Amino acid sequence: MRCPKRRRTCCARALRSIACARSSKRAARPKRKRRWIAASQYLLDKSNENWKLYLETVASTLPKDTLETLTAQHDALTKTGVEPKFAAIRANDMAAYHAIADTKISPMFVSFDQVVTAAVQFQQKHADKSRARTASEITTLNVTIGALLVMSLLILIGTRFMLRGLIIKPIEEAVDHFERIAQSDLTHSAHTESTNEIGRLFAGIERMRGNLTSMVGAVHRGAESIDVGAHEIASGNTDLSQRTEEQAASLQETVSSMEQLTSTVK
Repeated sequence: MRCPKRRRTCCARALRSIACARSSKRAARPKRKRRWIAASQYLLDKSNENWKLYLETVASTLPKDTLETLTAQHDALTKTGVEPKFAAIRANDMAAYHAIADTKISPMFVSFDQVVTAAVQFQQKHADKSRARTASEITTLNVTIGALLVMSLLILIGTRFMLRGLIIKPIEEAVDHFERIAQSDLTHSAHTESTNEIGRLFAGIERMRGNLTSMVGAVHRGAESIDVGAHEIASGNTDLSQRTEEQAASLQETVSSMEQLTSTVK
């Protein structure tokens, strides 16, 4: 947006240099005149460079009619004002110089300045709209990022509870089953409806509990059988002892009878 202003500044400086060249002619200093003309030409070339740069910058933002009007005013100022003044001063044609300087240049600068002001105002509004749009997009982006962060936090919390329900809690239950088994408590079933790895773990615990229950039952029944056999053996031993005592008593009676018989025989 500053290129038109730089353009006008360079043009004004170039025209001042031309005026200095004209005054230097009056003072009869040809070297100084040539130096001022060279400086003016340099400023004019610089002005043209700035103008081309400006056109490349605003070609995509300015309306077509505004750009055409601006280009037309610039071309009119350059071709019918500035360049003829340069030609007049180089040709020492003071009448043509004064005719351009006194009647043409000022109205052309005023018209060009008005068009430039309108273009600058349009670009300022366009820049304000761009800033507002960018601010809105940044706000939307911030809101989106905040929403994504909140969603990520909720997903993290949900994942934690899900992992606890799927992995941590079943493992804790499995540990409880192992502790009960270690304490000889085989009454709690480890059955589960799950078919994943946790389900396979619980199925293995249930099979182990069932096998241990069967083993303990078998040992218990064997112990009961042994106890019954021991009681039967003890009872048989008692009967045998009683019969032995009875036989010993009978034998003693027989011995006594034999002794009496012997005595009688004698």
